[in-house]
Amino acid sequence: MMTVKKPGIIVFLLFILSGFCFSEDNRPVIAILDFDVSGITKEEAKIIVDFITTQVIETGKYRVVDRMQRNALLEEMEWAISDCTDTKCQLQMGKLLSASLIIVGSLGNVGDMCIMNIKLIDVGTGETMNTASKMYDDINTLLKDSKSFTFEFLGVELKEDKPADSPFILVDSVKALLSAIQSNVVIKLKEGTYNISEGYKLENKNTQWEDYYDGLFPVIRSISNTSFIGEGKVDIVIDPSYSWVFEFRTSQNLSFENITFGHTKPGYCIGGVLRFAVCENIEIRNCTLYGSGTYGIELEHAYHVSIDNSIIKDCTNGLIIISNSEDISFNNTGFLHTGEYNLLSFYNKSKDIFFATCTFKENFGETLIHASPDCENIRFSRCLFDGNKTKTFIHAKDCISIDDCRFSNNSFPGY
Repeated sequence: MMTVKKPGIIVFLLFILSGFCFSEDNRPVIAILDFDVSGITKEEAKIIVDFITTQVIETGKYRVVDRMQRNALLEEMEWAISDCTDTKCQLQMGKLLSASLIIVGSLGNVGDMCIMNIKLIDVGTGETMNTASKMYDDINTLLKDSKSFTFEFLGVELKEDKPADSPFILVDSVKALLSAIQSNVVIKLKEGTYNISEGYKLENKNTQWEDYYDGLFPVIRSISNTSFIGEGKVDIVIDPSYSWVFEFRTSQNLSFENITFGHTKPGYCIGGVLRFAVCENIEIRNCTLYGSGTYGIELEHAYHVSIDNSIIKDCTNGLIIISNSEDISFNNTGFLHTGEYNLLSFYNKSKDIFFATCTFKENFGETLIHASPDCENIRFSRCLFDGNKTKTFIHAKDCISIDDCRFSNNSFPGY
């Protein structure tokens, strides 16, 4: 039996969702429900469903029920989403969310393969409109194929992206900056300091706020072809120690140039400077990242990322952490004054990661370069390692190569 904790909130949330019914936008409303999971983690499943949701939005053919509004409504009604696995329950959920269509599915591992099954169901009639199944070598391959898979499943032609001139937006305040974040723009920041914490009440369709521990930080979802360029000395900072300055999810074709990102005070355990999850084609040039709670940069399911002529420094746990990612390059970038654990960390089948003419100086901790055994092709070429005080230099040497690098005044043995 379903119970209601706060009727006032329920009415409010239903009022928001009812906007789908009375909107002049006559596109069908679709809700993407959580998939059944077997053999993969719930976090991996959430990433996949978020990515498919982004592709459904990109078709432009549907109005998509927001995940946060959906979860908030169902939580207030004490409806356990994880228990809703049969078609009857899923159709009831679709009606509650004012959706005319729902997408349901399952994800699982069979041997070394990842299998996705997906269905499109008409909420009004209960009829299954379409089904599809596909097998992948791994989750990374699935994510890369998700756009073409989703477009084909929904019967939408996938057109090749054509570069277009993006409009410039000149900003000089936190409010203007947060309001400008969207797809297909170049955001130019006038010289000055932008404390993101001052804009925590501002939201747009791409920006939401989350709280890890001691304060809110912005999570930016599903934007593409967006550039952030600093004019003069531009600092973007945030107050909570245990947060990210910016976190980007399910986004692509992003660039950052001539900007310093950091915290007003350092923290520990969680948080960091920039985090990219399920993102591709990221460029960071002439930027400085400092004072994180964990790492300067975290990449999870990120592809085709380049960091050039930049600095990552003064972080409290490590420098970078990369998981399930590939084709990552660091060029002429400094990694400085950071400790105290594993400093460069690579996990979960990350591969094709290249450091060229980079400097690693005066860092300290356990291991300078740490990789799980399933990673591949991590290379360091013409880099300088100077004054680093770590117990070991490399963990998991089989996937790491060192070519024409220089070493001086380091504490680790063998170099």
